[in-house]
Amino acid sequence: MAYCSRKITPAVISSAIVFACLLLLIPELQAKPYQHLTSHDSIMYRDSSSKWRKMQQSDRRVKVDKLDVIRLKKTSFWSSKPFQFSIPTIAESMIFVGVDAGVFYGIDVKKFKKVWDYKTQGPIQAQATAKDGVVYFGDIDGYVYALSSADGKQVWKETLGDPILAEPLVDQDRVYFVTNSSRLFCLNKTTGQEIWHTDAYDNNIGFRVRRGSSPVLYQNLILFGNARGMLMAYRTDGSLGWVRQLGDRTALVSDLDSRPIITKDCIYVATADRHVFCLDPDQNGQVKWAMDDVGGVNDLLLTQDTLYISGDSVLAAATAAQGNLLWEQDLEVPGISSPAIGANVVAVAATKGRFYLLDPLTGDIVFSRYIRGGGSFSDPLFVDDNLVLLSNSGRLYFFKIKEKPPKKKKK
Repeated sequence: MAYCSRKITPAVISSAIVFACLLLLIPELQAKPYQHLTSHDSIMYRDSSSKWRKMQQSDRRVKVDKLDVIRLKKTSFWSSKPFQFSIPTIAESMIFVGVDAGVFYGIDVKKFKKVWDYKTQGPIQAQATAKDGVVYFGDIDGYVYALSSADGKQVWKETLGDPILAEPLVDQDRVYFVTNSSRLFCLNKTTGQEIWHTDAYDNNIGFRVRRGSSPVLYQNLILFGNARGMLMAYRTDGSLGWVRQLGDRTALVSDLDSRPIITKDCIYVATADRHVFCLDPDQNGQVKWAMDDVGGVNDLLLTQDTLYISGDSVLAAATAAQGNLLWEQDLEVPGISSPAIGANVVAVAATKGRFYLLDPLTGDIVFSRYIRGGGSFSDPLFVDDNLVLLSNSGRLYFFKIKEKPPKKKKK
């Protein structure tokens, strides 16, 4: 039998390996894009929604134009994975926002221009509050500040000795700060002098979420959550009114980091172990109803009779009266922001990748767009019909959203 012999060289072996690898990669290269269910299908097939992807996008169409982008200071030029936790605040035709590099900015919202900046002692990872020409905020090193909102000049600066991750509350002649150990400080808003403070409820040891519950005022009570899953209610003289344990202490994380939303009938809060509660404001926070497997550390959004809830990768809507689920949409991303509503859409930003615009009535995706700079750990903000978003790379985006005629259906 005749045969042909050939010497197998290292070059031949290398070529064979490369060819085999290409054959393995071809199916991946030809794989179809990962699509989402409609919100209607998602709620029907909740447990298997990630397995079946045959979504029809909403018939609605919107046009999203980038109006401008302002570059803020990054922590390090060499940082390959930057992040920003601070959330922009709008007041007096200005946007106020701090960055992790320890710089706080005042930005003209109409001209898209930096008006002033202020160097802080530490990184800024909390939202600011502006009132009566003064903007108040804190940083991770435990310093709190009061600056002129017009020119950024320092009014006063104090140290509380504990990181600030929550937006302060201003009421009458006082400003209230909640620290990372759940201490509530009451300061004179004009001088920064301490009036009183409460004891710590947390020792900052163990696993916890990098976020803080912002205090809100209800009658003569100041309410906020802590990392132990408690809703605290202090009187305006610093004495404890009541405490309600809501987070499951046996869970890996049980923080109550959402800002309480208070109506005459209900206090709405969410916990990190994915529960949403409606509490009776006149019965020391007694639970009226609860929703399971929704929510997380993000703030809730209440509009008229609908409660919007975000947590992990899921955005959901429920009736505010009874907590009945209306729709939910799993965006299949590592995490999403708190929701914001404007221009007849609900906006959320992914911690990596994109921001999404959804129909508030159906939950169907209307639009999505890639965020340059690795996504956003911040929360979106609407100014009129303009969407404002701070990316992890320190870019402050301004987008204009306009409704377009709906898609024409094929006959």
